[in-house]
Amino acid sequence: MPSPATQRMMVRKLLSLPTSMLRLMAGGGVVYQGGRTLDPRLQYLAAQSRGAPPMTTLSPEEAR
Repeated sequence: MPSPATQRMMVRKLLSLPTSMLRLMAGGGVVYQGGRTLDPRLQYLAAQSRGAPPMTTLSPEEAR
């Protein structure tokens, strides 16, 4: 597993991609919630976390 500094750098680089690319990587399309458009960065992060176990099932060490 990469070091925390490397992980931060990778996430920053990913989130700096153009919004159209982030939406495509998040599954395509725009997500509307309550009449508002979800930010493409949050849309991408939500898509990436779909396969992860719920935070409540992890130990504190695993959740970090």
